[in-house]
Amino acid sequence: MLMVSKFIILMSIIVIGGCGTSNQTNDNQGEDGKKMVSTNISVSELNSKLMFELSLTNNTDEHKQLQFPSGQQFEITVIDENDNIVYRYSDGKMFTMAIVMKELKSSETLNWSEEWDMKVNGERISAGTYTTIGELQIMAINEENVERDQFKVEKSITVE
Repeated sequence: MLMVSKFIILMSIIVIGGCGTSNQTNDNQGEDGKKMVSTNISVSELNSKLMFELSLTNNTDEHKQLQFPSGQQFEITVIDENDNIVYRYSDGKMFTMAIVMKELKSSETLNWSEEWDMKVNGERISAGTYTTIGELQIMAINEENVERDQFKVEKSITVE
């Protein structure tokens, strides 16, 4: 697993169930200290499922051309207190093996969402604290290679 970059903000703990949505943001700053793009993850519970939403916001006056290495534009991973992966979005899925381009206009936000039934091998996960990691798979912006860690956000959640 990739090292957590210096851009990741301190994780917050939420209690899933009746608490609403919790967000975690990672800001990519330019040389002048201004936020160029912001990556955010929110996690909420709805009907005994965890709902994940990743978003990327362009905080500049310029359009951004995003380049993804495949049809998989994001990854979501949930890890238990013993560092075991209990959920990975891409497991069992196949993705187009072609470069995918997306435009992100000035002040625009792109969203990706997924839901998980909180089950592993047909059994609901135990109560406890889990780490949720959301990663956008962006490899270049405006044809300039970028470090993927800057599009990675992490959050701690408590499941009752």
